[in-house]
Parts: sequence; C-alpha cells; structure tokens
Amino acid sequence: MSVLSNVDIKEIISSDRGILILNRNDDNITGSGYDLRIGFICDADTGECPSVNEEKENRYELLPEHRYLIVSKEYIYLSGQYMATLYSRASYALKGLLVTSTTVDPNYSGCIYTSLINASRETVFIKQQNAFATMVIHELCTLTTTNVSKNEAGRPMTARETLNGTYCNVNEKAGNAAIRYGANIQQQVQDEYDKAKNRISIRYQQQKDAQTMEEKETALKNQINEIEQKLENLQEKLTKERKKRYLLSGILAFFVTLLTFAICYVFWGWASISFIVSGLVGIIGFLSSIVTLGDHLKKAIW
Repeated sequence: MSVLSNVDIKEIISSDRGILILNRNDDNITGSGYDLRIGFICDADTGECPSVNEEKENRYELLPEHRYLIVSKEYIYLSGQYMATLYSRASYALKGLLVTSTTVDPNYSGCIYTSLINASRETVFIKQQNAFATMVIHELCTLTTTNVSKNEAGRPMTARETLNGTYCNVNEKAGNAAIRYGANIQQQVQDEYDKAKNRISIRYQQQKDAQTMEEKETALKNQINEIEQKLENLQEKLTKERKKRYLLSGILAFFVTLLTFAICYVFWGWASISFIVSGLVGIIGFLSSIVTLGDHLKKAIW
C-alpha cells in the first residue's frame, strides 16, 4: 500500500481512475493528501452552531472543552482501489484543536463527517470554510472485494446510518442538521458525480477488456512457445536417431567391406582387392564431380 502525492492525486482525478473530490479547491491538494474544508459545523452535544465573532474577522468561536460535529465541504468518492485516513492539521493541533482520526473505506462516497474537539481551556477562533484536516489517500496493493463496512442490520455504515443509529453519541439536532447538509451537497454535485462515475466505469471496463485480451495473448504465446519447444525436442530426438543410424550404417559398411576384401583376397588375391578399391575411388570421384557441378548450376541459376 502506498500514499498518493499531489502529483498522483491530480493525475488520478484528471484521468478518471477512481478518485473524485467534488467541490474541491485545487490549492488544497498538498504534498501528502488533500486538506478538507469546513462545510458545516455545530456543537455535537447541543446541536447549536458556534457563534461568529465579527471582531475576529467573522471567525467561529469554539468553546473550551467542547466537541463539534464537522461535515466537509467536499464530496468524496474512493473506488475499491483506494482508502483514506484523516489527520489533524498542525496549525489546529497547536491551538489545542484535535480532529478525531478515522479511516475512509474503499468504495465510499459522500461528505466526510468527523469530530473536532477544543481540548484547550480557552476559546479558539477559526476561519469559516477553513481547512480542518488532511485526508491522506492510500492506494491498495490489490482491488478490494468488499464494499464499505456494514452495521449489525447488514446495511452500509455510512455517516447517515451512523448518525441515525440508536446509540450514536451525537445530539439528534446536530445529527439531523449534518445529514441535511450532506444531502444538500450531494444534490448539488449529483449530476457531476454521475457523469464522473460513468467515465470511471467505462475506463474500468476498458482496462478489464484490455487485461482480458492481454491474458488471452499471453496464454496463446505460452501455447505457441510450448509447441515450439515440443518441436525442438522432437527435432533434437530425430537428429540423435539419425546420427545413431548413420553410426550403425557406417560400422556395418566397414565390416561388410572388410568381409568383401577378405573373400576377394582368399579367392583372387591382392590384385582383385586393388581392382575393387580403384573402382570405388572412381565411383566416389564421379559422384563428387556430379555434386560439384550441381552446386555450380544452382549458383548460376539463382
């Protein structure tokens, strides 16, 4: 599993390879991920939105030791090839603001819901729509075979499902407000989301078809290589058999020749052997001349 850099994220988003960050600000794509912006924020225990201080450039007032429910302005989609983790930004951590670290499962789509806790003993002022957490995106080694996690009833554990749960530790007013905000963002980006998902599906199908074709070509090449190897082994076997026959024929011819010479010597003496040898030499010379003449004729024709 590897972490995507800003170069990877931009390239994957632009080439429809399985990551969508809608409502995004490209300046928020960092060297190690994407900085999510505050879209909605309210007190998780009372459901009240934090006050806005005009003297502090209309910043939110986050009360000490209070927990806030935050929904990202961005709408995220991660295919089965990717997952993400959330981390507090250093500027928030130094102020005593802690973002609850969590994971975003593969095949997740929706806004990001999390908690922001003012762990300090003083009121902290933050800008509206400010970046509150860094989303680090990881590429899985292999495509996951499961969807997002499910609850006890077997339904996907989306943020809506969690906030509507019986034992959710978030004020009902806060949860409903967060769900309404997320639904509104989804409605705003639905058309763009559907088109992008369609492009991603087409690309995946093309990749799958190309992979299938490549596998078929590889299998065909393996079959051809196997046949060629069998032919090569057969040819090598035939060559060995041919050499063996030539050797046996040579040995047999040698002994037949010796036997012929012996018979001729017994019946006709050395003169007959000399005659036979001279005849054989003459025949060999004649055949050699014919072969040489044939080679010259072939060269002349070609």
